[in-house]
Amino acid sequence: EIASCLVGSEMCIRDRIYCYGDLLYLLVALKHSVTAKKPPSSTAEIAVDEPVMERTFLVLKLRPARLLAKNLPKIRQAISLYGGRVEQIGDDLLVTFDQANQLFQAVCSGLLTIELFSNANIQIKAALHQARDVKDTDAVEKARKHTSYLASMAEQSFLTSKQVAALLQTTDNKSDAEKYQLTNFHSTMTPDGEVYIITGLENQALIEAQALKLNDQA
Repeated sequence: EIASCLVGSEMCIRDRIYCYGDLLYLLVALKHSVTAKKPPSSTAEIAVDEPVMERTFLVLKLRPARLLAKNLPKIRQAISLYGGRVEQIGDDLLVTFDQANQLFQAVCSGLLTIELFSNANIQIKAALHQARDVKDTDAVEKARKHTSYLASMAEQSFLTSKQVAALLQTTDNKSDAEKYQLTNFHSTMTPDGEVYIITGLENQALIEAQALKLNDQA
């Protein structure tokens, strides 16, 4: 029995080491992507502790909704890796990001949640949108509602607005971990060119590894 206990403890410690390794890799990637910015051309352009003005919303709809409660702890754990604040509104999840690298974190959260259930009989409808000024309460509320509307149109996909797609497609100062794959979304519910599908990161390996680890722990 003692030997069995020791073996079990060793496996538990090993799992924790692997998990912490994933988190360390993530933190290094995030630090690199946040700090790897184009140097200013003069000292006058240097901003010290410049406040973040944007707020990014991610809406997740798990269907069938009756399975949300069972899977909510795993989803919360996934989103916590990227610093999102989760709020349950009815059968849906509203995730808010206010960090400096919030678009990257929100995209990774959405992709990771979808990847978690890629082999399950569960559908994830996800959408991403951003308010450009957190002080404009009307604009923030409008952005939140628009995110929910986009999610309602998604079918096992991850949608975003034209505004956010333009930001994601900007390649200046981005690391390899921040390059996104997008395609046009075609629907009778919205004009062409107004909505895009986020199909993944150019390097999806970390997302897949995190999903595998979280599913193994469940």
